Amino acid sequence: MRPPMWVVRARLTLLYGALFLIGGAFLLGVTLALVHQRLQELPPSKSAVTPLPGAGNGANLPASKGPPGANVAPSAISVPITATPAMADPPVNAKPFGTAAAPALSTADEAIVRKFQSDLHAATIEALITRGAIALGGFAIVGAAVGWAMAGRTLRPIEDAYDSQRRFVANASHELKTPLAISRGLLEMALRRRDPPAEVRELSESLLEVNHRQERLIDGLLILARSEQAGLRRVPLDLAQITETVIEETPADGLTVRSALSAAPMHGDPVLLERMVQNLLENAIKYNQPGGSVRVTCTRNRLTVTNTGPVVAREQLPALFEPFQRLHLGPDSPEGNGLGLSIVRSVAHAHRGNVTAVPNPDGGLTVTVDFRSS
Repeated sequence: MRPPMWVVRARLTLLYGALFLIGGAFLLGVTLALVHQRLQELPPSKSAVTPLPGAGNGANLPASKGPPGANVAPSAISVPITATPAMADPPVNAKPFGTAAAPALSTADEAIVRKFQSDLHAATIEALITRGAIALGGFAIVGAAVGWAMAGRTLRPIEDAYDSQRRFVANASHELKTPLAISRGLLEMALRRRDPPAEVRELSESLLEVNHRQERLIDGLLILARSEQAGLRRVPLDLAQITETVIEETPADGLTVRSALSAAPMHGDPVLLERMVQNLLENAIKYNQPGGSVRVTCTRNRLTVTNTGPVVAREQLPALFEPFQRLHLGPDSPEGNGLGLSIVRSVAHAHRGNVTAVPNPDGGLTVTVDFRSS
């Protein structure tokens, strides 16, 4: 049973959004690593200090007293230089760095420069992380939006194919019901004839039984197709009342049927829910043992049906809810069309519910339908 299309689309959106987020985080990490490595490779810059006029060696101070991280262009920092006779050019009081040799740094000056550059590096990395995180958040939102659009575009052909399949099943089932109804009428007319031959009666009864099975199969296909359609009719109802009605109308075939029902209000399609309960009860009665029992419990958002019967292997449980799959528990195993529990699961999923089956230690099954608050 496939999940609802909106669930598949949400999962794809999360996948696409996660890929966008991982890609953006990777790029941000690479950028931070490269910037950090480059900053660590930079040597202490002699241009970060300026010799004070008239001061000797060791009287240098940082060229900028601004906060760490302030951008100071080396060309904007000047160093006073005293003219000497050896200079060929006229005396110049100040020259930009890059045109004159930088003064040698003392140990104290170099420590100051390293501290200044360390603060600058830290401020740079912090700014990159902060702004990168903001950009990454925006990137994640954009990725989620793009993922939702891409998921819708990807799933649209699949959804159309499912809709076409459901329409085909529904139309084919309706078309098949007409000839079956005609053949049933003819067989019933043959049986109503006065003193029909024994061979004719036996054949007509056999054909009527086959006709009845075919009609149940078609009805099951119609219910299955309807339960998988979007936009079910949802009205306020009490699941306990529906269960009580089904128990009263279903033949027990000599079994003991017990029930413990309490109010279970919910919103749903009463026809589909009635068919779900009916299938559960009929399966519990059909796959039972002589003198066995069935217990039905209904509480808020939960319906449980437990029966006695042959021991069911745990590995057989997944096949129970697949269409046209039947349990073969021996030569006396009852016949069926294999749609009973698949319809139960489909109806439960249509009402945002889930179905589980657990084998009982002494034989039989406990089938539980859990509904979310609806």
